[in-house]
Amino acid sequence: MLIVLVATNGRTTRKLANNAAAVAEMADLVGVIRSANGARVAFGELRYWLTDLAVSLLILSERTRRQLGSRMERHLDQLAARKPDRIATVRVELAQFRNSRLTPLRNILLIAESSAIRCWPRHDSTVVSSTSSRRRL
Repeated sequence: MLIVLVATNGRTTRKLANNAAAVAEMADLVGVIRSANGARVAFGELRYWLTDLAVSLLILSERTRRQLGSRMERHLDQLAARKPDRIATVRVELAQFRNSRLTPLRNILLIAESSAIRCWPRHDSTVVSSTSSRRRL
């Protein structure tokens, strides 16, 4: 009888230890899922603000873009500890996405700068613009 009781206690202890390990692993996976979801949400918000920045050129959009980019990088750093190869791929694709969104903005700024260079006040109080049209000040 005593042997059966010791065997039962040993089996129950082993089962509890296995269950505790499974719970710890699940808690770790929940953390990974939260980080992945946080990166997904941050990317969605970053995409929105990059579009807003490209359209409106607002300072708030640029500040928000930088903050969200930093937040997403923190989430990606956490995920990189588990899947560095996949996160490296995500970072390459993210850089391509950023460049594709910011290139039109850079082009607009270059055009605006070149237009500002070609526009200057004349002595007869007229302004010559990039289209060579004259108007009185």
